[in-house]
Amino acid sequence: MPIAHQAAAHRRLLCLLLVISAPAGWPAAAQARLAPDPTTPPTTAGLRVGLQAGHWKITGLPDDLARLRGDSGAVAAGHTEVATNLDLARRTAGLLTAAGVTVDILPATVPTGYQADAFVAIHADANSSARIHGYKIATRWRSSVTTRDVALVVALDGAYSDGTGLAHDSAVTRNMRGYYAMNTWLGDSGRISDSTPAALIETGYMTSPTDRALLFNQPDRVAAAIAQGILDFVRTGSAVDARQQRTEAVAAASPTRRSVLVISGAVPIRTAGTTTAPIAGWASHGDSLPYLDTIIRPTGPFTKKSLHGTELATNSGYYRIGMSGLTQPLYISRDAVIVQQPEP
Repeated sequence: MPIAHQAAAHRRLLCLLLVISAPAGWPAAAQARLAPDPTTPPTTAGLRVGLQAGHWKITGLPDDLARLRGDSGAVAAGHTEVATNLDLARRTAGLLTAAGVTVDILPATVPTGYQADAFVAIHADANSSARIHGYKIATRWRSSVTTRDVALVVALDGAYSDGTGLAHDSAVTRNMRGYYAMNTWLGDSGRISDSTPAALIETGYMTSPTDRALLFNQPDRVAAAIAQGILDFVRTGSAVDARQQRTEAVAAASPTRRSVLVISGAVPIRTAGTTTAPIAGWASHGDSLPYLDTIIRPTGPFTKKSLHGTELATNSGYYRIGMSGLTQPLYISRDAVIVQQPEP
């Protein structure tokens, strides 16, 4: 079915934020789907999307990422992950191009500071148990477009679930959110810009008979789902922009020029950075709170000294934040938020 016709079947009410079922998970499931903004013409003219084929040309990573050069991806049932990722990226690119989107198929080394309307890293998973199955989607720890990052995850999650029928695997890892091509704490080289909405999708487990039947035997179906999610996202328009502006305003008023965007429901605000500390209040998904933690910079190498290469203190997995009406030090789990930081 053409992408333009599939869109009507996949679109539902706009929901920018997600509910996370476990502290380290991203997300358990999208509770709603993105819908195009009616004030935005349904056009893709001028849009650019980057599709990274995970592990492709991994040996060409720059020196500051040399430790990853040997990570060639999973192998299962006579298939390699890199070949699977590249095939899916090319099929997805064909569908997006047909819809009028300019597409860059990117290797493991992305252009430094790469800018586009969306960046999606395509990977496949593996596990020692053939019973583990499903797909996962995540975004990074921090950026200058936090609400757009989350909107991209929601759109991809909805379209991929609907289009493939695969189960959602809630076991998103911190390594996924810390994916090198989207995060810059070791420097700027070989990473996208902070202002490019980003997501990583693990399309399924190559070690699962159920998942690989889809990945290897129905790749067009997988590609169509990814393409549809991207199209749903890029057509959302001003609703996402308005939420982004509110998040940026909270960051601008913070002494660190950063805020946290809450991406989970009923998140406890604690008096110390531990799971046993007393609860001082609660945050709801969509809340923006001032980020007040220490801002540090790890040792190099760096291509330049900028905010883009800034690392944020984790405080044992918690960030120090502000909350209206309370002056004491307060903390929120970093797994429940994305940090909004200024564009370098």
